[in-house]
Amino acid sequence: MVGKEFPMNKTLIIGWLVAASAVTSVSSAAARCSIHPAKNATDAQLTTLAKITQADAEKRALARVKSPAKVVGAELQVEDGCLLWALILKGSGRSAIQKLNVDAGTGKVLYIKHEPAK
Repeated sequence: MVGKEFPMNKTLIIGWLVAASAVTSVSSAAARCSIHPAKNATDAQLTTLAKITQADAEKRALARVKSPAKVVGAELQVEDGCLLWALILKGSGRSAIQKLNVDAGTGKVLYIKHEPAK
């Protein structure tokens, strides 16, 4: 009887670990950023909170990708409670893009995602 209960308990434990990991990932993403603006902050207030300019965020993003690229989109935004610069880069001669999030307080690149051409 104990042997039959173990697989169910093991599955339950694995489920809890996965759920806890998901919650930790979301909260750790928010913990990694340096600026947590109020939910109702205006665009003007967000701009005032940012310590890194768009130009600085772009320089850091371009340095991080280490290949010839240009910024084709940039926006200061709040994502998961974090103030960041959301950037879209396109490599020269390529149709694929890279999305990067740069902490608006420290300039640290928090996220990079490569997306193939559509």
